[in-house]
Amino acid sequence: MHEIDDAPTGAIPGGQGVWPTVKQRTAVQQAVTRLLDALAPERPPARGAEPAAPAVTRYRTPRGCILQGEARAVSVSWFPAATVTPDYGELQVISWEGVVSRPGATRVAGHAARTVSEELLHPVEGSDDAWVWKGGDGKVLPSAALVDRCMQLLEAPLPAPAAAVAVPAAIPVVADDAPAAKPAKGAKAAGTKAAAAKAPAKAKAARAAL
Repeated sequence: MHEIDDAPTGAIPGGQGVWPTVKQRTAVQQAVTRLLDALAPERPPARGAEPAAPAVTRYRTPRGCILQGEARAVSVSWFPAATVTPDYGELQVISWEGVVSRPGATRVAGHAARTVSEELLHPVEGSDDAWVWKGGDGKVLPSAALVDRCMQLLEAPLPAPAAAVAVPAAIPVVADDAPAAKPAKGAKAAGTKAAAAKAPAKAKAARAAL
């Protein structure tokens, strides 16, 4: 009878480390389950336990869970890696503004959610066979700290809307070679009379100069 042990299933091509063992993959899946149970328990809380805050609705999904608040939501999704790859998978944490539609639920018009932030974390084996979560910034979070992080995202204030920019009114542009505007008929007549009145005065001044 052949017994499956915890030895690596083979070296990674290129000589960089070894493939995860069956025991490690199982431990990661168990860590994911515990994390999701802490965020959105599938079973009702035990008698005497403190009930969840009514302002937060918790749903389990095929890949993870959704925490829905009044104006914000947080979704946590686990994407396990294929057994032919040398990693365990990745955990996707997305912060939303609005109401997130659950898989299979009818979408409500005018309540589409908008992504506020997205983070990918990978499981890392820590001390005492505990698995922790490493983000893209290099920070490592235990599962309990990641739960707190999700609740902080859910309770964070919404970003302020962008201020409206005033658009100045269009200023008419007149070309240099544009023809001059013609004076009105009344203005032209008034100008002619004024010129005729000044003519005798100019002639009298000219005779006095002689």
